[in-house]
Amino acid sequence: FSGDGGFRRLVEAMQRRGVRVTVVSTVASRPTTTSDDLRRQADAFIDLADLRLEIARRVPSARQG
Repeated sequence: FSGDGGFRRLVEAMQRRGVRVTVVSTVASRPTTTSDDLRRQADAFIDLADLRLEIARRVPSARQG
């Protein structure tokens, strides 16, 4: 769970050892918090914005008490 481009070399090293790497971050924020290099290096990328409905906190409305 990071978008820091400094992790790209670590991802590359893990991939050389046969590990598949998924980066979870977001490109929806402005400015984006995910390095393009890291996103391209990863085997898969999951954007947190795509998970919003599944992981967002549900706040009860005033009517629900």
